[in-house]
Amino acid sequence: KQQAIHKAESFADYLARRQGGAAAAPAPAPPAYAPPPAPTYAPPAPAPAAAHGGKGFGGGEATRDPEPTYVDPNDPKGKQQAIHKAESFADYLARRQKES
Repeated sequence: KQQAIHKAESFADYLARRQGGAAAAPAPAPPAYAPPPAPTYAPPAPAPAAAHGGKGFGGGEATRDPEPTYVDPNDPKGKQQAIHKAESFADYLARRQKES
């Protein structure tokens, strides 16, 4: 049972008390509801013709190039030396069964 929170006076009563007068007159009735005007329809702008040669944004162009990139076999910097060819999954399973 709450005993500390009491019903508060209305704001109009507060203002009347503050100004030293009697209770304020009730607030005027709000204006009658009027619906907002209907928005005018504007058709969307037509989509542009296939831009960028029909390729999308975000670097997807590289995945759609049918011609492979030329790699010079004589270029010493062109050879990856840190990632070696891994054994196949079948070889891995066979090796694992031999070890067991």
